[in-house]
Amino acid sequence: MPIFEYKCSKCDEQFDVMTSIAERDEQQACPSCEKGVGKRILSLFASPAGRTSGGLPGGGCSSGGGFT
Repeated sequence: MPIFEYKCSKCDEQFDVMTSIAERDEQQACPSCEKGVGKRILSLFASPAGRTSGGLPGGGCSSGGGFT
């Protein structure tokens, strides 16, 4: 099951919830203040060091991209 990140509407605390994709947009109670409702936010992720996509530093997109 995926983990989604949320931000509380009352205390601005960020927290994670493991839930199904079908339930990701349901309201989540804030575990810190227990008064606010979490709004889903975009999660950041890291790739393993030294691994890139398309041969560009940092794994960016290139115009060639290998697709025809």
